[in-house]
Amino acid sequence: MIDFLKKKEGEGVKIRDIVFVYTFNVLANIYLSKDLIDYDQSGECQRVCELVREMMELHTTLNISDLYPVLGRLDLQGLSRKCNECGSRIQELWGSIIKERREGRNDTGDDNSRKRKDFLDVLLDGEFSDEQISSFFVELLAAVSDSSSSTVEWAMAELMRNPQAMKQLREELAGETPEDLITESSLAKFPYLHLCFKETLRLHPPAPLLIPHRATEDCQVLDYTIPKDTQVLVNVWAIARDPANWEDPLCFKPERFLNSDLDYKGNHFEFLPFGSGRRICAGLPMAVKKVQLALANLIHGFDWSLPNNMLPDELDMDEKYGITLMKEQPLKLIPKLRK
Repeated sequence: MIDFLKKKEGEGVKIRDIVFVYTFNVLANIYLSKDLIDYDQSGECQRVCELVREMMELHTTLNISDLYPVLGRLDLQGLSRKCNECGSRIQELWGSIIKERREGRNDTGDDNSRKRKDFLDVLLDGEFSDEQISSFFVELLAAVSDSSSSTVEWAMAELMRNPQAMKQLREELAGETPEDLITESSLAKFPYLHLCFKETLRLHPPAPLLIPHRATEDCQVLDYTIPKDTQVLVNVWAIARDPANWEDPLCFKPERFLNSDLDYKGNHFEFLPFGSGRRICAGLPMAVKKVQLALANLIHGFDWSLPNNMLPDELDMDEKYGITLMKEQPLKLIPKLRK
């Protein structure tokens, strides 16, 4: 990612697309031991990004079959067909890899022939079908990459609008890191980075309504009775902006978390960006490190400016509703390599 941005010095780049490729490839290496997208193939990068976002939009489109289940088989809006087509196109990225890996294991007759196993090997050991594995990767790779890239984009947008916070973060990173690149092992040295990350999650939770839940039994919440099997949506976006819980809730103030035990691990109900309990985001630890590492290197390695002499206050911060909370207008910034 950093090498690619060096080539783009002085040009406008879309932060969400740059970070999407980084996130997608990090996960692909964990699951499949290889990059799936090449930064230099801009057309391919754009195609994959658009496919994932199309899939996210389809899953949040109002479906008349949800209101009248008897109409489900008719697929009146064509949503099922479009989702299947989109999923098939995404699965083409790794379909051949799964097939080759399985055939290689069959040819050698040794399931332990690879010295280092990745997640694909684990799934093959579990005797899942190629179709099951491929569908699994749609959720693990596609959906997760979009939420992580969105969080970095929001963090960069807030820092551009708050130059004092940007300055403090950059000084912290420079003071502890003489090297060009920040590594995962050094993230613990940057408390202000962590504060900025938490404040970004508060204002812009990756999933504003979390993933839909279902009541497993009748329950009473204040004066409301929630019947068994009711679908439940938790508006963590509104909770994190409630003035009853937060001072100046609409302002970006990382310092609000200083000397506070508030965290994002589901222990404090006023701050639930990843959910809580048994259904909390399973990828939380990896997401935290992945996002912080990307943000730290973007700030440490480059000075950033807005295109067309735009002022920070003019930056559009409108949101686009979906499973993932995206900026309505993609953040476009101009990098300048820091010497």
